[in-house]
Amino acid sequence: MKIGSSETTREAFNFSEYTKVKPHHIKNLDISFLEWFIGFVEGDGSFIVNTSTYKKRLIFCINQTDSQLMFKIKKKLGFGCVTCFMQNNQPYYRYAVYDFKNLTRLIHLFNGNLHLNKVNTRFQIWLSTYNSVNSIVTKNYVSILYKQPNLKLSLDSAWLSGFVDAEGGFYASLTKQANLPLKYRLRLKFYITQKSELKILITIIRLIHENSSGVFLNENTPCNSAIFTENKYISNFKPDFYRLEISTDNYISTIIAYFEKYQLQGKKYIVFTRWKRIYINRPILKKIASRSEKSFLRFQKLVIAVQNTKN
Repeated sequence: MKIGSSETTREAFNFSEYTKVKPHHIKNLDISFLEWFIGFVEGDGSFIVNTSTYKKRLIFCINQTDSQLMFKIKKKLGFGCVTCFMQNNQPYYRYAVYDFKNLTRLIHLFNGNLHLNKVNTRFQIWLSTYNSVNSIVTKNYVSILYKQPNLKLSLDSAWLSGFVDAEGGFYASLTKQANLPLKYRLRLKFYITQKSELKILITIIRLIHENSSGVFLNENTPCNSAIFTENKYISNFKPDFYRLEISTDNYISTIIAYFEKYQLQGKKYIVFTRWKRIYINRPILKKIASRSEKSFLRFQKLVIAVQNTKN
């Protein structure tokens, strides 16, 4: 199945309330970017209630080493600020929103559009505090009601791209193995690491399976089904931490098709591009391993570039 085909059900993100309060200079909403942004926030965003001052103060922020990505978010949304700070002798960049008008915009953007249970819980507490603070300082204030999300994750939105920009990555290795005809083994992996939220990782691998094989699974399909085995791809590497790892060829093809349609926005896009080149050109390895040392070294260098990049 092609990613984004008519057979795929698009997630029902609702941006109607956000459209009413978006900045006036943003003439047309970039829906894919907003979907990406929500996914990214569910991985890396923070809903903060600062109680260190005499009154509660609400803050939304994202901390990243990728300065270009933070400025891109500011530009695409049309509000917020970006500052730099040092941590462990490394510069970090913070996209943050502090003021009432723009916090209100974010509330309408996220309300009802979040997938992860833990993020919904944090957001709900944050929204409750927002309503409480504003009911005190604003006469006749009308509270914003929390919307229970009713979203069905699919591969026909940019949410997963944003989530992977925050929580996922791409791995490659090329190791000597004497018992193989070519003396080398190439390994490629796509991964997502997540605290709790096992259900979202199960949903992601099921979607990739469905879009790769055309075999659709319902929620009652058992993990040890002859059709599909989820625990082959998801490991519980420490208490309440889970890692989804995918190295199956046809699944990787589906993953590549997805990220070609819904592009990663940060530096991870560069890693993905190299990883994709390795996958597409992996048959070359069979030809060059014993014929051309120069070509092999070029291929090896590409693998090392992916392997050594933090993503």
